[in-house]
Formats: sequence, structure tokens, C-alpha cells
Amino acid sequence: MSLVERNSLWLTALFYIGVGITHFFAVDFLVEIIPDILPAKMILVYLSGFIQIVLGIALLNKNTRKQSACLIALMLVVYLWVHVDMLIQKDYFIETLNLTNYIANPDIFFYGRIALQFVMIYWILAFTKDN
Repeated sequence: MSLVERNSLWLTALFYIGVGITHFFAVDFLVEIIPDILPAKMILVYLSGFIQIVLGIALLNKNTRKQSACLIALMLVVYLWVHVDMLIQKDYFIETLNLTNYIANPDIFFYGRIALQFVMIYWILAFTKDN
């Protein structure tokens, strides 16, 4: 593994570990964006945060890297549902989350989250290749 690949791996793992940790501190926001059809939203937030931390750590282990990357990709596909749901209900989220106070163009936020999801899926799948 080249230095660039190793650094990319570490940054990616730290990203997922960090995002996982934020699930324990930004609970109210994350509960709010989970689609209403899902029950036990708070449990889902904590569980998904824990899973992201575990998968981020597993990404660093050569023996579990492929499985971890595949599971992260699957998680990102599932999270697309959240982002599409937010786009469908964007007026509600703009008002509820006061997005206009933080973002000049909320449409960029909603469409950007979906586009970024595909980039992240592509990125994580790079770690499923043999090195």
C-alpha cells in the first residue's frame, strides 16, 4: 500500500469513527432526520453511531478491511433513504432545522448530500480491492 493509499485509509477510518462519535452528541438533530416510518429513532441513532465506529476501526485491520468497506458501502446506500426523504420534505427541514440561518441555498444542501453519498460509496469501495 502506497503512502497516499495508507493516508487515505487512515483519514477515511477516522472520518467514520468521528461521524460515529457525533451520533452520541448530535442525537436531537439525527433523530429529527430519520424518516418517520422508522420506529425507535433514538436507538437507531445510537446503534448507527456505534456501527460506524466499529466499522471505521475494522477498516484499519487488513483482515477485516474488505468486509468493513462493503458494510460501510451498504450503510451509505441505506442512508440514501434519509437524504431522499429530507429532499422530499425539504420545506419541513428548512424550517425545523433553521437551515436558512446556516446555508444560503438549501437546495445545494439537499442535492449535495445525495451526490456526496455516491462519491462516498465509490471511495469506500476502493478499499475492497486487494493491496
